[in-house]
Amino acid sequence: IQSLEWKNLFSYGDNKVNTLHFTNDILSIIAPNAVGKSSIIKILKLAMFNDVSRRSTASVINNKQNTGYVKCTFIANNEKYIVTRTLKRKIKNDTVTCSTAHSLIKFHENTEINLDIRDLEELTGHSDTFDQNYILTTNTNSNWCRMKPTALLEYFLHVTRTDTFEKYSEAGNEVNKVNVRNYNLLEGKLDNIIDQIN
Repeated sequence: IQSLEWKNLFSYGDNKVNTLHFTNDILSIIAPNAVGKSSIIKILKLAMFNDVSRRSTASVINNKQNTGYVKCTFIANNEKYIVTRTLKRKIKNDTVTCSTAHSLIKFHENTEINLDIRDLEELTGHSDTFDQNYILTTNTNSNWCRMKPTALLEYFLHVTRTDTFEKYSEAGNEVNKVNVRNYNLLEGKLDNIIDQIN
């Protein structure tokens, strides 16, 4: 990802254009509570995966605005791409709806090529895979280290887009052995505590 630009999404309103340039690796975003750190991740996921995290699309737009957009510039397969999503909230007869316009542009040899937005998934993968590989928050439940062997195997299959089950099955079995060992250790400690209490 090279840059992320947005306006009037989630906690960011006031018609201000916000831009992050990822010229160097960003390892973390640190700020006080309630200033929009999580919103940045949600905005990035909206741009790259059209993922609105179980919200209605209309609620993604800042409460004080009726329009918003996100534009993300990224490199995939040594080519530059820009994905843009523009959202417009409409209220009619107490019903809130949202229209969304999408565009995906590829830059090839100084020429802009308009692509179908459905091609984006081939370039970026799935939102869940992105979370598991790149996003670690205090709320992260889908950490691959905590997956059961079958889920871990499915995850690796999805990430690698291969059908080499056997290769990753061994890795899943090793993770399972570690999980069983850890469970047995915790169970033993819990039994000791219960014995001491009794």
